[in-house]
Amino acid sequence: MLEIEKLKKALSALPEKEVKPLLFHIFLKADLVKKTGYTEANFIQDVLEIKKKIVDRLERPEMDEKRNVQMVHIVFGPSAEGSLRISLKNLGLDENERIISFWELFSVGPVFHLEEENGVKARFDWLKQNMNEEDDHLQYQQKFQQTIRQIVSIPAGTPITIWTGENAHEQTGMRFVLYLLRDRLHQIMMINTTKAYHDHFHAPHIQFVPLHSGEIATEKIQILCGQKKQPLSQLEREQLEQEWLELSNDRGKLRIWRNGKIHSVPEDHFDSFIIYKAKKLHSQQEKKDYLKAARLIGEVIGHLEQYVSLSNTG
Repeated sequence: MLEIEKLKKALSALPEKEVKPLLFHIFLKADLVKKTGYTEANFIQDVLEIKKKIVDRLERPEMDEKRNVQMVHIVFGPSAEGSLRISLKNLGLDENERIISFWELFSVGPVFHLEEENGVKARFDWLKQNMNEEDDHLQYQQKFQQTIRQIVSIPAGTPITIWTGENAHEQTGMRFVLYLLRDRLHQIMMINTTKAYHDHFHAPHIQFVPLHSGEIATEKIQILCGQKKQPLSQLEREQLEQEWLELSNDRGKLRIWRNGKIHSVPEDHFDSFIIYKAKKLHSQQEKKDYLKAARLIGEVIGHLEQYVSLSNTG
């Protein structure tokens, strides 16, 4: 089969629920070319790897879930998943190491009793009403429940690495995962991608701090894969599990990361900042006119210093 025909067939077979996260991942990588040391050559290489992954899926069925898995990686978001998947493949680890990914934005929406079935239903009912995602609502709920099943089905004794940055989304998700794994006999490692990026890649002439793991270039994720990881102690696990229970008993709908902690804030927390940015952009117009929503969203996200997924901006 010709290469172009393989690609057409592979794209046709791609589930619709994966298309938007995949495009978001590609656009995010393109944006990093302007902001960081991530080069156009890196971007082209990553896009080619994504293409190969899509075609490979068509030509080779998914490996048996019961294969000899030596490590399970848990990440939060399609961008982080894509970078890690490419990294494991480049390192020759993709045959024996598995990735489980949440697509949720844990900083937005209720997490009240999310470890229970009623809590899951309440969260997705709220998202359906508030996030303009009615078409994807059922798919995302099914994906969420599937991810939970994958986590609780990890064979006993299999080491687990959780990738998390210093933001409310990944930090909330990490605590949720640790609660799901309570009393399970796993060696659990944690990679704080924000700290690891600073320790390994900080350059004084480049002012860039990744707001979440998905912003880190693939070749840097690949380097972090090879770093020695210290398992969480039982005391650390219990502390983080308890912190999840505190989050789970909070009925708040919005969480931010501030001073090294997750804080629940009112739903209108960012309104004054959005209004400030709107007034500033309007004052810069030579001819006063309506602002394009996309321009305002970009300005707000670019200066917010909190991770906000573009897929959740309506």
